[in-house]
Amino acid sequence: MNRSLLFDKLKKARELLGLTQMQAASASGVKQPHLSDMEKNEKTLIPVRYIDFLYKNDIDLNSLFGAGPVQLRSTHESGLRNPLVENTRLATQDQVDGILERLAQLEAAQKGATSGKNKKAG
Repeated sequence: MNRSLLFDKLKKARELLGLTQMQAASASGVKQPHLSDMEKNEKTLIPVRYIDFLYKNDIDLNSLFGAGPVQLRSTHESGLRNPLVENTRLATQDQVDGILERLAQLEAAQKGATSGKNKKAG
């Protein structure tokens, strides 16, 4: 997926929830300037807690990270199937949990690497 498209979809997901950047930042635990930078494609890291926040607020992660528009899970899973994509494999809850866990591990490893560099510099 084109990186700028992903970050544009993050903004659309927030707007779909009817939230301002400040509201989404406050509710997700992500700082508003970081959220703004993500939506402008100036940050490459999407915090796991933000992805988890979107998921818990009914954003369909398949639509966020896949082709097509961002949509709510309730809309996506409403039973109104598009025959062209009926056989498309959707992520199960276990798969989503596994992805979120792996992203948390990567985020922790990156923080550890950053703090290790700071200790050496100090």
